[in-house]
Formats: sequence, C-alpha cells, structure tokens
Amino acid sequence: MSAVVWKLVNTGTTLLAVKAANTVLDGGWRVVTGRPIPLKTNYAKDQTRDLIVYTALSSMLVAAAKVAAERRAIEYYRESTGHLPKSLEPKLSRREKKIQKRRQSQVGRRASTA
Repeated sequence: MSAVVWKLVNTGTTLLAVKAANTVLDGGWRVVTGRPIPLKTNYAKDQTRDLIVYTALSSMLVAAAKVAAERRAIEYYRESTGHLPKSLEPKLSRREKKIQKRRQSQVGRRASTA
C-alpha cells in the first residue's frame, strides 16, 4: 500500500467513527435526558449546563472513537503489508540505523549457517 492509500484508509475510518460516535451520543442524550440535543435547538432556551455537558461528552466520545479507529486502521495496514505506514515509522538516529543494520546482517549470517 502506498502513502495515498494509507491516508484514504485512515481518513475514511476516522470519518465513520466520528459519525457513529455522534449518532450514539445524539440518541443517548435524547434517551437519558428526554430533551432534544442542546446545540440543535433554540440557544435562548437551552441551559448553559446542558450545553457544557453535551459538548464535553461529545468531545470525549469523538476523541475516543477517533483513536480507536486510527488504531484499527494501523493494525489493518500492518497486517496487510507487514510494516507500519511510512508516516508512523519511528525516526532513527544515525547511530540507531547502524545498530539496526548490524543486527540485521548478524541475523542473516545466522540463518545462512543454520
């Protein structure tokens, strides 16, 4: 998969997760409070407390859904390609790159002698 495919997968899963989180919150708000969503009604009639609580719940739920969707997308990408997307691979210093290269060559030698 290329970087473009990764961006599309990540964006798509994030959008779906955010939409699902908002749908769940909207339905849950109506069930629990018995009132309409405070952000979609008359601002003059809404209580400030309801606006704050709804906004806080919405932010937390959307953030959790976004993180969960991104983790699932990363997991799917890793299973499909065998590596992380380039944008998520750790940045190694020169020293770390040398150490990694040395270890890989040692593993290769062991495999060829076995």
